[in-house]
Amino acid sequence: AFQLSWELRNLAFAEQECKSEYLELRRQCQTFAVDLLDQSRSSQELAIILNYDPESPPYMDGDHMKLTRLELAIDYKQKKFVAHPNIQQLLAAMWYEGVPGFRRKSALDKIAIITKVAVLFPLYCMLYMIAPTCETSKFMRKPFMKFLIHASSYLFFLFLLILVSQRAEVQVVLLFGTESMKRALQEELARQRGNGPTYLECLVVIYVIGFIWEETQEIFAEGIQSYLKNMWNFIDFSRNFLYCCVVLLRVIAYI
Repeated sequence: AFQLSWELRNLAFAEQECKSEYLELRRQCQTFAVDLLDQSRSSQELAIILNYDPESPPYMDGDHMKLTRLELAIDYKQKKFVAHPNIQQLLAAMWYEGVPGFRRKSALDKIAIITKVAVLFPLYCMLYMIAPTCETSKFMRKPFMKFLIHASSYLFFLFLLILVSQRAEVQVVLLFGTESMKRALQEELARQRGNGPTYLECLVVIYVIGFIWEETQEIFAEGIQSYLKNMWNFIDFSRNFLYCCVVLLRVIAYI
């Protein structure tokens, strides 16, 4: 139904003389898909519909939800299907899995949970790398927790960029360093060309390598065509390209 609806849309623009008929048929296809969701009587039936994949075994209760049909609906821009209340309710349940009742908690409780994850995200990441199969690591794979950890990590990266741009390590030495440290700093500042990277800049480089590795994994997982369909990926590519250019310029200046 999704593919037929998309083809009818293309035909409506290609053959203007039959545009109204094609659009009416497209509306009927969309209505058919939405009516199918209305007939689902439980979340399990809804999950079976959304996870149906002719190339994979049937979805069983407890399996990982790939949401193949939902991704297909998004690709073919089936807005009514995606915005259906049953789907939105299922997505909300999946999103807050692991943090039950989060939406019903008070504002202070929400802030406390978010602050805890934001402060402890380095420990969570290290634990995930050391013991990816422990209960805490499995808890980190939940969508909401992944979002909080990724957001905290990126905010920390932006904070590092601010510190690097303001030369925070220089200010620390000037304020709290010994006389010998200050003299060494003055000598280093006197010869700008050839200075090695600072500790903060090394952290930024590690982050940039992580960003590039993340995009590379996404290309291999989704395929280059699916990757290029998402315009956000062009923004990520431009960001990584600019970071690499800055690193290259620093290397040239060091040489």
